[in-house]
Amino acid sequence: MAAPARGRHFLRRLREGAAAERLPIHRLDVAASLAGKAGIDVERFTELVKNGEAEAAFAKDRRECGERGIRAFPTFLLQNKDGAEIRLPGYVSYSIMESAVVKLAGGNLRARNLDINCDLFDVVAISGSSTAKEISEVFDIGRQDAQAVLDSAAANGLLEKNTGGTDSLYRLVPAPACTEDGCLV
Repeated sequence: MAAPARGRHFLRRLREGAAAERLPIHRLDVAASLAGKAGIDVERFTELVKNGEAEAAFAKDRRECGERGIRAFPTFLLQNKDGAEIRLPGYVSYSIMESAVVKLAGGNLRARNLDINCDLFDVVAISGSSTAKEISEVFDIGRQDAQAVLDSAAANGLLEKNTGGTDSLYRLVPAPACTEDGCLV
């Protein structure tokens, strides 16, 4: 509500905060801080929570979930142009998501020959952080192999590793601040 275009960034920061950083995201000060890190106006965010508008919108979302019989979070609701829907409750793998999209398309999807040239650091930069599970899905490699690649990059000072909660989170190492007097690392 405070910045719709930044919503997915905020949700990502909430997930990181809870799962990898063990932050008490239910506390307003913590949630507001994460909102700020996601590029959301903290004052507006706090105002929406305190005046009840955010709670009312959340209650509306919960009612809609109840009406649709949604009990698992997250639940992905995929819909095609004809209104046919597939519901995927809980976290699902990329292959399951892909199969659902193909099914909704009636098998009428053509694989595109995309020339995508990206590396580990490009992927981490896209969302600001990555886990071994995400890297294994993106590059279609085993989770242990992804973990080894990320740990090696962290050991060599190329990524920052934050371990907490249920997994490790990897972020790009900030670039050194440079002036005409030199660079600070």
